Amino acid sequence: MQNEHPFIHKQAQDWLIKLETGAMAEGDEDRFTDWLAEDELHGEIFYEVEQAWQLMGQVDAEQVNDPIEQPQVESVAGEAQQLVLNQTSRWFSRHLLPIAATVMFTLTSMIWWQEAYYVMSTDHYTFTGTRDEVTLADGSVVTLNTDSAIDVEFDQKTRLIELINGEINVQVAPNQNRPFVVKAGDMYVTALGTAFIVRKQADAPPSVIVTEHSVNVAGLSPAIKPVILEEGEQVSLLEQQESFTAIKQVDQTQATAWMNGKYVFIDRTLEEVIKELGRYYDGRMMIRDETLKSLRISGVLDIDDPVRSLQNLAQSIPIEVTTLSPYLTFIDRE
Repeated sequence: MQNEHPFIHKQAQDWLIKLETGAMAEGDEDRFTDWLAEDELHGEIFYEVEQAWQLMGQVDAEQVNDPIEQPQVESVAGEAQQLVLNQTSRWFSRHLLPIAATVMFTLTSMIWWQEAYYVMSTDHYTFTGTRDEVTLADGSVVTLNTDSAIDVEFDQKTRLIELINGEINVQVAPNQNRPFVVKAGDMYVTALGTAFIVRKQADAPPSVIVTEHSVNVAGLSPAIKPVILEEGEQVSLLEQQESFTAIKQVDQTQATAWMNGKYVFIDRTLEEVIKELGRYYDGRMMIRDETLKSLRISGVLDIDDPVRSLQNLAQSIPIEVTTLSPYLTFIDRE
């Protein structure tokens, strides 16, 4: 099909590389969905390229270097089939091995650089889909959620944690002489009690939820009036507006469910659920039917296996889940 539609084939290769390497820019997911919707042929060729890439990834070095044993052909039809197999094998080697090599090299490089950044630049970290519990020198315990990183700076006067990215749950060891502070962007959370959750991601303002006792929340700008949060309350810092959001009540069971490997949601849109579940998936989850995004649902999902959780969810709501690769999952209307 490549010879018949070389331009579409090249587009499909470009999209595959972007998706597999995590190089999708803002708005690319919508553009990719639009590209697929333009012509049924786009989806067919993309699927062909993606499937071939997967097949090539399953071939080890010995199988590539050694001749492939083929079954004996005893008929004209069999000879024709054999010819197609041979031509397909040569086409894979000529066109898709370079793509597969490029994709795997780029993907591996990106993962390596992310890991290297965390390893070399932060004190404690987790990667996508993992959690970690860290006991600090003062006895405080910090649990890092998926794709999170922190720096720790303790001295004789202050205990400071900087949340570089992600989400942490903090159980503070009491020490009245050394305040315990978590910095997330321009937000500073000072413990007045024992436990709270801080979250900081690129696509959302930093926020804090108190799960035990209370905290003092301040902003870097003196124009931001500090607030005291009590147990069960949440606030976010709107850095551009130099103000806090209104304090709201939260369900602590839902807020801390990730520590037990669960995602609990009540009356949330499917778009919100997929976005949250996607934090634990090392790839892209894409809703292709716009009408599905506003579908409101409730449930409990296992964040340690997000794809299977999504497939289980499909048994109770009208969606169809298609996993094209370990890094790409589509959600369509059933």
